[in-house]
Amino acid sequence: MIEGDINQDNADGKNGGVPEALWETARRPGGGNTEAGVIEDVLAMNKIAVARRAKRFANGALALHRHKLRLKLGPDSLPTQAESYPIKDSNRLIEEYMLLANYLVAEKLSMECGDIAVLRMHPPPLPDRAAQVVELARELGLESFTWEDAGTLHDSFQRIGGVSSAVREFLETLAMGPMQSAEYFCTGDVPPTAWAHYALAIPYYTHFTSPIRRYADVMVHRLLQASLSGEEAVNALRETDSGTKVKQQCARCNERKESAKKAGDDSAKVYMCVYLQTHPTVLDASVHDVRGSRFAKVAVPAWGIEARLEFERFGAHAEYDEDEHTVVLRPMMPPGSEEAKAAIASLKPEELAAMGVAGGMDPPKAGSLAWIEKAGGSDGSAADPAGKAATGGGDSIPDRVSPYPLAVTLGALS
Repeated sequence: MIEGDINQDNADGKNGGVPEALWETARRPGGGNTEAGVIEDVLAMNKIAVARRAKRFANGALALHRHKLRLKLGPDSLPTQAESYPIKDSNRLIEEYMLLANYLVAEKLSMECGDIAVLRMHPPPLPDRAAQVVELARELGLESFTWEDAGTLHDSFQRIGGVSSAVREFLETLAMGPMQSAEYFCTGDVPPTAWAHYALAIPYYTHFTSPIRRYADVMVHRLLQASLSGEEAVNALRETDSGTKVKQQCARCNERKESAKKAGDDSAKVYMCVYLQTHPTVLDASVHDVRGSRFAKVAVPAWGIEARLEFERFGAHAEYDEDEHTVVLRPMMPPGSEEAKAAIASLKPEELAAMGVAGGMDPPKAGSLAWIEKAGGSDGSAADPAGKAATGGGDSIPDRVSPYPLAVTLGALS
């Protein structure tokens, strides 16, 4: 409806009606309500949501638009398609009213439930790591990039987005690193000065809207019911659920939520690897942290991925230039192969020394997943650091958004 596919022109059977694929008949209004009336109400709600969203950001809130990988499975439950999960205006509408409901319930509990209220705080980011993101942005030529609080970071991303969406996605991926996890807590255990939610820029927040999938929301529902029933109900609940017990329950919810997130992330990684075995995919990526000849960190914004690339694991010998802050990777061929023996025989003593290989010895073992096919031209020169990045096969990591070029071509993972 918000996107315009379902509208007043095809509502209630007009012009052939709304296609079943867009709006299932079983989910359409009944009891005297009309499709046109529902469409009008949704559009009105969206108008309010858009205004509220603009006001939130004007008041200092932050939204990091990190892509999330979505994998579609075939009949055999194996992934057949990978894409970035789409966020539509309808998602944003639901988000605004969800945030509003959670905020208002948190306000009610903080006033009525005293020391047994269950809220959710989001601490500020780690200052040292946040400063590193700012430093990197400045090295990219973004002199106006600031991160004093959530609002200034959001404004910085807005300015970048008007110039380069690729650079914005890259920095947003990195900005997730310094962020601390949000946590449930019992108000009797934490001073009010620490209740705030950093990203939302509000003094208190909780989770109320999803009791069917989060136990913390069930706790909040019980507290809200007691607060609506009056002081006696709150005191009765306090007798059965003391502050110590609520604190323990909050700690358990935090632990389970983190474990569930890790399980979900690990599952997505497994399916991604299965997908890449049969669907080698080339994506843009950026190198943002080169640590000598050991490893570099690579961000793939399109899939919301940030990974550590350990050179030896992928069968590469790294040559690090400290002055240029550049690393050039050269191939390690499978030990014992005719190609490896011929390559060793063709190298000069100084080249062998540079690779850390003594004369007559096989090169170090390649990584178990893949090995570098080629990191330079036939004359052994470094590859052009500009180009595409490969996830599962293809080209080199681009130098477009990174001050730390990495000349490398990864072979397909197998």
